[in-house]
Amino acid sequence: MTRKIISPNERLNEFQIFSKFQVLFHSFIGRPCYFVNAEVTEWWFLFASEGHLFPSTFGIFFGKSAGHDRYMQSNFKKAREGKRPFIGRFGDYIDLMVPFLDKGRYRGCLISGPILEKCLTVENLRLQWKAWTGVEGSDLDRDFLHFTRVALNSPVLDRKGLEGYLHLMELLVLWATENRVPGIGRKLDRLRVDVFSRQLPHPYWVDWAVGRDKFFSKPDKDYAIPQWVKEEVGVSRVPTVVAALMPRKPGINAGSLEVLCHARKFQNECYLTTREWGEIACSPLGDYGAILLTSGKPRQTPAQARFEIREKIQLLCKTLERKLQMAVVAGVGPIMPQGANLLRSYHEAVASMHSAVQEGKNILFAEAASPQWGKKSMPKIQNLIGDLGLSLAHSSPTHLAHARENFIYQLLYTGYGLETTKAYMISALYILLEQFERRTGVGQSATRTLGSELMGRLDLANTLPELVSAFKESIDSLARYQDKPRDASVTARLNTILADINKEPQKPWRLSKLSRRAELSPPTFLKWFKKVSGQSFGGYVRKTRLSKAEALLKEGHLTLERIAQECGFASASTFSIIFRRTFGTSPRKYARKV
Repeated sequence: MTRKIISPNERLNEFQIFSKFQVLFHSFIGRPCYFVNAEVTEWWFLFASEGHLFPSTFGIFFGKSAGHDRYMQSNFKKAREGKRPFIGRFGDYIDLMVPFLDKGRYRGCLISGPILEKCLTVENLRLQWKAWTGVEGSDLDRDFLHFTRVALNSPVLDRKGLEGYLHLMELLVLWATENRVPGIGRKLDRLRVDVFSRQLPHPYWVDWAVGRDKFFSKPDKDYAIPQWVKEEVGVSRVPTVVAALMPRKPGINAGSLEVLCHARKFQNECYLTTREWGEIACSPLGDYGAILLTSGKPRQTPAQARFEIREKIQLLCKTLERKLQMAVVAGVGPIMPQGANLLRSYHEAVASMHSAVQEGKNILFAEAASPQWGKKSMPKIQNLIGDLGLSLAHSSPTHLAHARENFIYQLLYTGYGLETTKAYMISALYILLEQFERRTGVGQSATRTLGSELMGRLDLANTLPELVSAFKESIDSLARYQDKPRDASVTARLNTILADINKEPQKPWRLSKLSRRAELSPPTFLKWFKKVSGQSFGGYVRKTRLSKAEALLKEGHLTLERIAQECGFASASTFSIIFRRTFGTSPRKYARKV
């Protein structure tokens, strides 16, 4: 294939066209685009994505990629024989394939993806994980939660978005094979403005406008909104206030997976809704909420602007609640005239939103005239931990509540991510536990066990709201145990016993022996056991044994007699009776289903 010699000006125009393709693939869609030759022996990166992990990557890691490999081979065959663009589907994911033809001859194809047509559900993710790994997904499995975040991060496009995506790849093939494609620059601009920016948030503008981008600082105020921002972000006025929104937890018993799916659906709908409204820039807030930048109309008084923005955010929350059938909570930062120091408005919006969650309110406004921290210097973490320690020492519930809220607010206001915030909270608990041991004299062993329980609560938190709630519960537990040191000691002994039962459920656990080990009478032991575990002694042992039996049945290697023996049941018949009573089916039928 030969191409005519072109002038430097024409070459510069080609660079510009390439840049437009780069913006769409890399910045908006965020998916890689490859050229694969006709023999499927070479893969060339044309445009890379920021991340290197995709759902299929987990299948490769766990050695379960054969199904996806067959799907890809089928796609290449279809592209070679059909010589027409098409959409490939593998489970919930979509890949786009466009044949690369030179004078009708098949040279290979372009492939890009994976993307989604709609937000994933808990059921989707559990089925995907089992298909990719061969095991059941658990909220306690960090690999599974990592997979969940990768999967939920996939872009979501509707029918118009998919058509635009396919057209984008067709334009890329035309541009690569033809000497000139009339109007290609305008066509790419239309895709950027009318399709992709309407469905996918801009990757960095909101962070830049807030002032969170440490490498590219913005002017404090009075900067002009460029045309591309008006087109891609949907704002023509300098934002003056930040709001933070998130959905409330979908249910008391909802796990991390439900919370993450709930939040991703909310983020998607929040962006689509604000783009319809105009003059609101929207961006994801971590994996649990959304950040909004907006402003009042020009030439308003501060009071008028404040009233308009309040009304706008309240109406938006009601609109999202109606569309999604989920409760929404919001925090609104102070209005910053001319958009100056918008970072402060951001910090107070996020902190106010979390405060609203804890206080059971729907929306909290941080007023410019009386912010909690204002322009004072922020207290150091060490000082806040010291204040927590003094509050515990003085056994003052009011002082403790104030010190705890100050500590949490400081971390949220500063804008630390989940892991950094968790690290600070764990450090605070370590220091408080050392003071607790010296003050109460419960002993190192009891304190260590208690600490393991409290730290475990924080470690299991997978979102910032969960972490804040777990920290508050841990501080309250520490205060309660301090008032009754014996409770801490008894709880520590019971937690050790629970750990032993979980580790070896098949053992013949006897009430008399365990009560002596806990230094309690049998009736008192039973009362404390239920208080700590949430279940009766017999029920807990039975549940633990059944959990182990269920896992062994899924493996499918052992007989019922051996499973009964391994799990502490008197016989296979006894095991079968108890299993049927609990699961509603026999162990053999259950094993065949899984």
